[in-house]
Amino acid sequence: MEIRFRTRFRPFAMDITFHSHHSGYFPFASQVMFFLNGGKFFWLCEDFSGAKDDDLKPMDAEQLRECGHKMVDFIADYYKNIESFPVLSQVQPGYLRELLPDSAPSHPEQLQNVLDDVKAKIFPGVTHWQSPNYFAYFPSNSSVAGFLGEMLSACINIVGFSWISSPAATELETIVLDWLAKAIQLPNVFLSTGGCGGGVIQGTASEAVLVAVLAARDRTLLRIGKKSIEKLVVYTSDQTHSSVLKACKVPF
Repeated sequence: MEIRFRTRFRPFAMDITFHSHHSGYFPFASQVMFFLNGGKFFWLCEDFSGAKDDDLKPMDAEQLRECGHKMVDFIADYYKNIESFPVLSQVQPGYLRELLPDSAPSHPEQLQNVLDDVKAKIFPGVTHWQSPNYFAYFPSNSSVAGFLGEMLSACINIVGFSWISSPAATELETIVLDWLAKAIQLPNVFLSTGGCGGGVIQGTASEAVLVAVLAARDRTLLRIGKKSIEKLVVYTSDQTHSSVLKACKVPF
């Protein structure tokens, strides 16, 4: 088995080829990093030669069922007891580095060990946004039913960058956003069937703000000409989310 990596870090280019007599993995190196510092090139390679074939096999269906039940129980217990946690984390900056090893583990761990680490090391540094006692920013922005939807979405795990990459994803997005537009009684022009409307789901609210600013810029420049871009002004209140200010720095 051969894997080739090509790097093109200016001002040089190089090819790196790994060879292995094993069909599924490279036991001599599972972590390779490159660093450029002061014009010098460093190669860091951790020796994970002790890895076994069983360590690298994916879960089978029965293992998925077993771990899935454990994960659901963990989530259910978390929500059952969420009010017992302090809403605001009580840790100091940098606390986690003292609790975690310097490098990634070379062998897999049992799920229960991972969940125990989450309880002991991660939960103390969590601000519990879903707590009923949380009132900052946009509280309780999730639901238990939504977790199940996330599981199903992660199971199918498509990348919907075009219709052909997964037709159902593109068409479902269009239909559901039409439902939303109708639910909040937007005019028909905002529907995908309205001629020039239709919605698109963005990854985050900040990403959506950037898309809106770019759309406003392009629409205005079509009317006044591209040479007038320096004349464009964005008006916002002093209560506007910080993502708006960041988004305005990108297109202008």
